[in-house]
Amino acid sequence: MNKIFTVSIILFTLFFITFSCSNRDEDKVNSSGYLQISTNERLNIDNVNVREMLNYNSTNKNVYIFSFTNIGRVNSNGMTATKTVQMGVEFPNNEILDGDFNYQNSTRKMEYASTWYMDFDGASGKSEQISSEGKCSIKRIGRDRFTVTFSFKTGPDRIISGEYSGKVIIHDEKM
Repeated sequence: MNKIFTVSIILFTLFFITFSCSNRDEDKVNSSGYLQISTNERLNIDNVNVREMLNYNSTNKNVYIFSFTNIGRVNSNGMTATKTVQMGVEFPNNEILDGDFNYQNSTRKMEYASTWYMDFDGASGKSEQISSEGKCSIKRIGRDRFTVTFSFKTGPDRIISGEYSGKVIIHDEKM
């Protein structure tokens, strides 16, 4: 009887541990991506947020703004260094998000004002805006899962590129 009780306790504990763990670890395993700044090494994408601004007036455009962040080292002041790529896209209200976007296109385009790269060293940051070239491809693979590839040039002709596939944190806004 004592063995049955002990086995029951062990099984209950294993069951509890298995099903009480957060899905965040699973999402990170199933999510993958990188940022590449010019020809430097590839940096892991640690955090992805998406601002979803849907317009319900058929004459206007929908806007999605993706933020991809690499969380770096903590500096001597205890501040964390980060590198962030923000990429905004807009497209007609009557079309789906999935597809290709570029900086030159007038209907499915990367937005100048919301597409940039920022390097924050823990104390101060510098940002670079998209300049003359840029393209990206986006595919929604679930309510909060996307596959995204992107590449764009910034002012000093630096190439910012990357890919991501996995779960994102979505912030909905109505315009």
